[in-house]
Amino acid sequence: MGEGYRSFPMKVLMPAHMLPDGALVTKKTGSVKFRIRRQMRFYTGGGADESQRQTIKPRDGCVILVDVGDDYGRDAVNIYPGSTEFMWLVDSDELEEWLRDCHEPPSK
Repeated sequence: MGEGYRSFPMKVLMPAHMLPDGALVTKKTGSVKFRIRRQMRFYTGGGADESQRQTIKPRDGCVILVDVGDDYGRDAVNIYPGSTEFMWLVDSDELEEWLRDCHEPPSK
């Protein structure tokens, strides 16, 4: 980037189905931070053995919202319809990259 350029934080209101996996969000008027996930893996039995792994995926169009707050007891995991709008906490560089990726022609 040019001299004097700097990225800056932004809040972008978007429906959940458009947000990238791992996006840091809040509810429209909230301040509690969450991560958008398309799936979650759970390991049982203390190992990484395939037979001890369960993958949870919500039905098509839905996303998993994972509370990332550091308040004890706020370990919430919820599933929301993809049409639900969230405020994406993103910096301008990441948003620009996401927009560019959205408009890239499919590779042959």
